[in-house]
Amino acid sequence: PPMLFECNQACDCNRITCNNRVVQHGLTQRFQLFRTKGKGWGLKALRDIPKGAYVCEYVGEIISDSEADHREDDSYLFDLDNR
Repeated sequence: PPMLFECNQACDCNRITCNNRVVQHGLTQRFQLFRTKGKGWGLKALRDIPKGAYVCEYVGEIISDSEADHREDDSYLFDLDNR
């Protein structure tokens, strides 16, 4: 799904079986963090991940182009399309 919606303590659903609590359940996939030659850090899955499975929450901040130019040497940056 393109968006995740999380239930909270105000919801009457079953906290264990609710499908709207995937982030709250934490990581369910196994990963290994590793150092690459010349490219910094990498992350790989230690087992196959089924199509459509929740992997992890990936967060950051939205910044202006000028702020990105200012930070670029000390930060991991990527662009999202402008749609």
